[in-house]
Amino acid sequence: MFGIILIILLSSCQKKQRTDNELKEILNNTSGVTTTTNTITQVINYLTTDRVYRFMPGEYYMLDYPVRIRSQPNLNGDVIGIIGMNEKIRIISSAEDIDAMEINGVGALWYNIEYNDINGYIWGGYISARTLIHDIDNNGIDDYFHFRVSAIQGPHFYFVNSLSDVFIYLNNEKISTEDMFVINSKGEVDRYCGEVFFEVTENNTVMMNMYFGDESGSYSDYFEMDSNGNIKFIKQEYIYYDEGDY
Repeated sequence: MFGIILIILLSSCQKKQRTDNELKEILNNTSGVTTTTNTITQVINYLTTDRVYRFMPGEYYMLDYPVRIRSQPNLNGDVIGIIGMNEKIRIISSAEDIDAMEINGVGALWYNIEYNDINGYIWGGYISARTLIHDIDNNGIDDYFHFRVSAIQGPHFYFVNSLSDVFIYLNNEKISTEDMFVINSKGEVDRYCGEVFFEVTENNTVMMNMYFGDESGSYSDYFEMDSNGNIKFIKQEYIYYDEGDY
C-alpha cells in the first residue's frame, strides 16, 4: 500500500436515487432569496432541519476553501477566522434551533466548530462526509478525495451529484469530475447516487464507487482515477436482494 490512507466513513443508511426532476422539486420547495457576496451571486433558501444531512460531533475535513468562520450561525455573523484547503476541524454541535440553509442547491445546517484556537460557526455544506487522503503520484504531497450530501428526503434518502458534490484535489489543484457519469436506461446522463466510497487499488490508483440502494437491491458505478488525474468508467454492478436479506 502506497502513501497515507485515511477514510472517514459516513454512517451506513438505506438510500434511493431520484430523478433530476424529483430532486429539483425537493430542493426548490423552499422560500428563496438571492444575495451577492463579493462577485459571487448565491441563491439562498431556508429549509427545515429534517431535509439536510447531520454531522455528529467529531473531526472532519473541509472540501472547499477558503471557508469563513463566523461568530454566529448565519451570514451576518462577524468573520473571526478562515479555514484553508483540506483542513481538519472538530464539530462540537449543530445549530438545531436555526433553519438549515441551502446555497446553490446544497442544503446544510450551521455547526459550532473548533479550528486551531478558534471557536465559531460554519455552514455545513463545506464539510466532507467522507475523505480519503492518499499520495496517488508518490511525490510527497497528499491528495484528497471528498464527497458531500447535498440533500435528503426523510432519514434514509441521500442525494450526491458527482459533478458538484465530489471534490478531488491532486497536488492541491482541484480535479474536474465531469467524467463521472453513466447513461441510464432512458439514454440520459445520470450523475446522482447516495454516497461515494473511495479505495486505493493495488496499482496505486483510486477507485470511486458511486453507490445507491433500496429494499430491492443496490447498484454501484465504479470510476478509477490515475496519478495524472484522469478519470474513467470501469463497470456497473447490480446486487439484488432476496426477500428478507435487506
